[in-house]
Amino acid sequence: MQKGVLFVMTRPTDSASEAEYNDWYDNIHLEEVLQLHGFTAARRYRPVDSPEGVDSSGGITWTYIALYEVEADDLQAVYANLLGVAGRGELRMSPAIRMEEPEPIVQMFELITQYPS
Repeated sequence: MQKGVLFVMTRPTDSASEAEYNDWYDNIHLEEVLQLHGFTAARRYRPVDSPEGVDSSGGITWTYIALYEVEADDLQAVYANLLGVAGRGELRMSPAIRMEEPEPIVQMFELITQYPS
């Protein structure tokens, strides 16, 4: 059984839609994704302000990260299924999530090292 995480970086369309975006993500989207084969848990993160004088943002602002834990015999198949489900419109999306310029970043990562084991 392979273990991995799906890394997703998104942001709301604007500051006025941030509450709607967070409500949709927490109360609709996470549950829908976790119903798909292979997805076992999810966590969301928001940025913490950098210490004064330090800018490591790379110019990215207002970004949220979701990490989905995945366990399956084939991580690529789980990833393909998610993209297919999303592409067919089977996930409820919110107008509060920015889908272009920049597009969400979505990438599956396979576990290669675990410490402590």
